[in-house]
Amino acid sequence: SPDRMPYHRRYRRDSDAYRFEDRSPSFGEDYYSTRSRNWRRSRGREQHRPKKYPHHYWRRRTRSCSSTSSRSQQSSKRSRSVEDDKEGHLVCRIGDWLQERYEIVGSLGEGTFGKVVECVDHARGKSQVALKIIKNVGKYREAARLEINVLKKIKEKDKENKFLCVLMSDWFNFHGHMCIAFELLGKNTFEFLKENNFQPYPLPQIRHMAYQLCHALRFLHDNQLTHTDLKPENILFVNSDFDTLYNEKK
Repeated sequence: SPDRMPYHRRYRRDSDAYRFEDRSPSFGEDYYSTRSRNWRRSRGREQHRPKKYPHHYWRRRTRSCSSTSSRSQQSSKRSRSVEDDKEGHLVCRIGDWLQERYEIVGSLGEGTFGKVVECVDHARGKSQVALKIIKNVGKYREAARLEINVLKKIKEKDKENKFLCVLMSDWFNFHGHMCIAFELLGKNTFEFLKENNFQPYPLPQIRHMAYQLCHALRFLHDNQLTHTDLKPENILFVNSDFDTLYNEKK
């Protein structure tokens, strides 16, 4: 009898009949009423049969749940790390990641505009970069966009870095914080003076630094750019591999 036909054959045949036969307006109501009774009878016979699942079914379910739990934990960890303090600074810690690329390994400074952290860039062979993280404040965010446009122009005009201006390697918006990645340089001239009890630089070094500074400023002016914030903190050595005690006897 039809009730004893295999489930997939019985309902596939009925489904095809419903799909292709001519139907009257009352056909749908009669069809589902009849099929509902058949389903209840079939269901009544099968409800006491033990359900058999392949062994691999449970393995897949277990692995899927574990994977989902792991992703959930990672997501919650990322969510906890994205928070600002009352001044708008991004709260970041050693070991935090930004953009799934930059791993924070140290702090380089903090100011009115934001903070600078040392990072490992895992997308570029684990190279070290200085990442400038701007406050999540509208006026600082707009100022950062202007700075990014200027840095783009500098990089375009001086691809080989002949004019000694700091080069931007990347930028992005991280939850309202404009972030700018630079090559990692050494101490600034103010830090160097401070570590030597503010003893003056030797005249030959002053002459050499002044020449490089004028060389960089001329490049900026030739491209209709003005620095507007020249100070010892913004003049950096390429690296810090030098003796800071050269003037200790004066």
